[in-house]
Amino acid sequence: MLKKALQGAISASMLLNGMIVYTPIVLNAQENKAKSTQTQNVLSLESRIPKVVIENNGGDNFLRLATVQGQTNFTFSADVTFTNPNEQQSAALVFGIRSGNTDDSLKANVHGKIDWNVPARVWGYGLNSDLGCPGENGSANTFFKDNSIDLTSTFNMKVVVQNKHLQYFINDKFVCEGDLNDDYNGGDFGFMTYSSKAEFSNILIQGDSIKQGYANVEGTTIYGVPGDAHALLSGVESVKAFTYEADVNLINGGCAALTFGIQDFNNPGASWLGANFNFNDLNGAGQIRVFSVNGAGIGENNSYTPIKDIDKTQPIHMKLDVTEEGIVTFSVGNNDANTHTVSTTLTNYTGGYLGALAFDSSASFSNITVTTPVEASPYETNFVNVGSSPMTVDGNNITLANSGGDHFAMLDKEMANDFIWEA
Repeated sequence: MLKKALQGAISASMLLNGMIVYTPIVLNAQENKAKSTQTQNVLSLESRIPKVVIENNGGDNFLRLATVQGQTNFTFSADVTFTNPNEQQSAALVFGIRSGNTDDSLKANVHGKIDWNVPARVWGYGLNSDLGCPGENGSANTFFKDNSIDLTSTFNMKVVVQNKHLQYFINDKFVCEGDLNDDYNGGDFGFMTYSSKAEFSNILIQGDSIKQGYANVEGTTIYGVPGDAHALLSGVESVKAFTYEADVNLINGGCAALTFGIQDFNNPGASWLGANFNFNDLNGAGQIRVFSVNGAGIGENNSYTPIKDIDKTQPIHMKLDVTEEGIVTFSVGNNDANTHTVSTTLTNYTGGYLGALAFDSSASFSNITVTTPVEASPYETNFVNVGSSPMTVDGNNITLANSGGDHFAMLDKEMANDFIWEA
């Protein structure tokens, strides 16, 4: 059978850029992008993040920026766009985050459809009482109208904290201000929505001494919580055969995984497979392995140890190949010299969604690519006989008769620079 596939048709590849920061937020794979550069002892260091999207998962949706941490004095701003005017139109800049508890932070929000408080306010620990825009509660409040703030269009939110004095602005219009008490000592940054999907773009954080998790990191960060912290690739449909690669930087702990065969996108922990490294396994010898949690069966030779020669303070490359037949090859290492590989065969394997995981750890995943095979359609064309002997074409079968030397047949209509040509 003859097949033609120009570049990109035979393999569907995706580069994931973005930040995941606090599970179980799901990445919007092709839209999130974060890049920051670590510089020590520099005033007014900036971290710029082009875009972060928070899905509406019902109630509070919280996302934490794990690559920009620990600020006391800062300016934090973002452009905000609500994608559905029928939702609550509620979004907040979150700052001073001290723990994995979303209540352990401060929030500056807008809430277009609030009926019990003012539509723009600041609340959280460090304040003796909530701060808010002038006016009445609920729909009777005219602050947005009086200041030409339209929540159905993109608008800017900005919080400035200097010497424990906080100011909040929307579209550079002053909203409120107040003093923070002794409980406030800075913290991390994030975003929150309430029953709303929102896009945060042109994100800017300026601080006295930005502490980055890593320099020049692009990708996703899973902020560690006890046990398994799952994240999923929302730009990739359920797949069976694929090659999945990522560079991983450990922020703390010792275990990170590429996950696959996830059966339920909304409940990834119910049934899934993983390919991980864990420097804490086997009394510190460490191992890489392929394993299943209520998923397909695992064959023999599914682990390799020790991995002490892999430097966990440096980027670690993970590569996972899975075939239609369930043959798995998983490799981990800093470079070619210390890359270790384990192979196994799955039973009752049906494929599933892809994701990433940290176990009792925080890890940044970057340079993530997923490649899946796509079968090309049979190539149908007319052939031109270039020679003196007969040539016959029967469907996708071509017969060239013996011409006593070279006999050419060529495609009469197609020219290509990038291609895969099989027969």
